[in-house]
Amino acid sequence: MTFLNEGGTIQNIQIFDLAGKIMNNVSNINTSEKVLNLEGLSKGIYIAEISIEGKAVRKRIVLK
Repeated sequence: MTFLNEGGTIQNIQIFDLAGKIMNNVSNINTSEKVLNLEGLSKGIYIAEISIEGKAVRKRIVLK
């Protein structure tokens, strides 16, 4: 999965399951684009929390 932010630098990405458990955590990215391999995750719904220049953005991810 590719995370792209044209308006700023991505610093960290955390993937949570719906129970709030951290499933993946990538820090010190410091670029506007990051590709994460999510193949190890089961099918379902997850939340990605992306830190962009000190602000957190949350996006829903559905793996089929």
